[in-house]
Amino acid sequence: MITVIYFWKVKPRFVPIAIFYMAIHRRAVRKFPGVKFAKLLGTGKGITFTPLDASALRWGILLTINQSDLN
Repeated sequence: MITVIYFWKVKPRFVPIAIFYMAIHRRAVRKFPGVKFAKLLGTGKGITFTPLDASALRWGILLTINQSDLN
């Protein structure tokens, strides 16, 4: 098993679509071949750990995958 984390940014005009996709694809991500654990992530600015620090422009995903399924 290997754990990977990906982060990406979206343009401000795509924030509503990003929020929608994060809501509807929560379970679908876990059905990818080899994925044993998946967590969709919102991110913050890193100043505090409060909702006021949240950034709608940066998103992430944490995955645990069978190493043989990475290719």
